[in-house]
Amino acid sequence: MSVVLYQCLSCGNIVFMVENSGVTPVCCGEQMMRLEPKLKDNGLEKHLPDVTWLDDCTLRVTIGSQPHPMEEGHHVVFVALEMKDGVVIRCLKGKCKAKVDFYCCRTDAVAVYAWCNIHGLWKTSLEAEKVKGAMTTEGCKR
Repeated sequence: MSVVLYQCLSCGNIVFMVENSGVTPVCCGEQMMRLEPKLKDNGLEKHLPDVTWLDDCTLRVTIGSQPHPMEEGHHVVFVALEMKDGVVIRCLKGKCKAKVDFYCCRTDAVAVYAWCNIHGLWKTSLEAEKVKGAMTTEGCKR
């Protein structure tokens, strides 16, 4: 499954494309804009999902190399884990930290996405050699 998101330019709604029939989603009477994730931090704001495997089945995601603000006017709305067979979305609410743990087999994880209400969509690919945390020899027991 490839993650594709769209946003309504009028109301701000965001949708995940689950199955693509070739038609662009419509909201508020207009076609929605396809979102292209940013892959690099450029400047003072740090938004790339920072990922660490705690073990073969637990992926910890924090947003930014410095803690991302979680204030009413500037916050991370959701973090999504793309796997080979689907997507898990975790919405962040209230005064929480911009940190999420996902439970999945390390070999199934593909990428992590984060949506900042001001700075948009960010993506970190989960190429095994680039992610912190050593893989054990036991593998995932799920």
